[in-house]
Amino acid sequence: FAVFSPYMFDNFSIEVRGDLIIEPITNKCLTCICNGASRCGLEVKCDGDVCGVFSIGYEYWLDSNSPTLPFDSPESEGAYIRCVSDLSCGAEVVANYMKKNPYDCDSDGLVTCWDYAGLHNRGQLECAGFWDIDFEMNYKSCMNNSSMILDFGIE
Repeated sequence: FAVFSPYMFDNFSIEVRGDLIIEPITNKCLTCICNGASRCGLEVKCDGDVCGVFSIGYEYWLDSNSPTLPFDSPESEGAYIRCVSDLSCGAEVVANYMKKNPYDCDSDGLVTCWDYAGLHNRGQLECAGFWDIDFEMNYKSCMNNSSMILDFGIE
């Protein structure tokens, strides 16, 4: 049985589920996950089984409630690729996924951007372990740069 309690903390709402304190996924966090995945290079299309600037797989998109671009439908052929190839729709996929599947990778009782990034990069079973080197370097560089932030309209 999960208990949901929103609280205001530092101008954003946190959520409590059982023993977990869950920070919301912010535009800064999404920017840094995007930077980790592809440096937010808009020319990125598909690489193997992942597509878009966030490097999103089809199952991940499905698990995030299959967002689409305006006037598109999740059932339309190509809806997944069109969405994840768009910066805002891709951000919505990641935000939806993290809201639906928050996971405390480092078992500290807090779900933070670090946990979201690890979950995105390595999945639930390996998110506390070693991240892909480029992802980790680009993510950390972004997190240390206060001016590096995109507005995805999530907050």
